[in-house]
Amino acid sequence: MRRAWILLFLVVALPSLAAGQIAAGARSRGGFDRPKSSSAPTAPVTEAQLDGPMTPSKLQHMFGLTDDEAKRYGQVQDSFAAATQLQRDSARRELERLREAALTSDTPGTEYHTERLKELSKFLKEEQGKFDDRVKRLLTKDQAKEYESWRKQVNDAPKAVLPLPRGRSGR
Repeated sequence: MRRAWILLFLVVALPSLAAGQIAAGARSRGGFDRPKSSSAPTAPVTEAQLDGPMTPSKLQHMFGLTDDEAKRYGQVQDSFAAATQLQRDSARRELERLREAALTSDTPGTEYHTERLKELSKFLKEEQGKFDDRVKRLLTKDQAKEYESWRKQVNDAPKAVLPLPRGRSGR
């Protein structure tokens, strides 16, 4: 149990702590203030990776696509969704198993499912990059810039949160 939490801390919290120290140094020199990170442990996968691409109508509404552009996006989206469905389903199952392992303090289970999720997350991220490149080719220059900005916000979104083991409070 203890080993799993230490490993989870090293994987999740240590980079956040390092970023916090860098930010603290910038603040002391009159730089920016960085928001504090959440103390809840997270999985190595984002909700956006699990959800897959948005529908053509939603993309059309968000970025002002023409009907023809939305139709072409729909073809790209269908292809991407089909190509990644198995991995997204697997990632959802692994995330559920990781949450169960974390709740029951199952150290080997936590480590195993974390590693599996890292592999699936890496694959989904690579495929998302290819998908994004195809989508940007369908868009105008301005739409592509907006899409890129939106994608960055989605990619920077927090990872899936894991529960704390039973009998523990958040502090």
